[in-house]
Amino acid sequence: MAKKNHVDLAFGQLGSGFLDGATLGNSLTPPVNKVIVAISFLATTQLDVLTPATDGLGSGGSTATDPGDLSFGIATQDDGHGSNSETVSTAQKFPAGMTIYGRWSAVSMQVADTDGGLIAYYSY
Repeated sequence: MAKKNHVDLAFGQLGSGFLDGATLGNSLTPPVNKVIVAISFLATTQLDVLTPATDGLGSGGSTATDPGDLSFGIATQDDGHGSNSETVSTAQKFPAGMTIYGRWSAVSMQVADTDGGLIAYYSY
């Protein structure tokens, strides 16, 4: 039997963070040397920051030019990681129960939501 040269990591194994904006303000950043790889929404949520990670692992530069736009970090990068996608408007509502996947260095909610919020999952 061949040895595995990688480690399979489950979401949450490297930590997670909860944000409802009530105590931390409206933003969340991962611990040092980690990125956010998934965000689960507990209530309908609008974001005002979704910063692409700049670690070179499938992330790209933001093409957002309007302050009312977010970027998933893949809009102009033609590398097979979802290139040619559109920028996400801050008016976009993410419904309760939805999980989005990617690599981000920060996420911020437009307003505090003490009976909702989001959970961000970390990885390397």
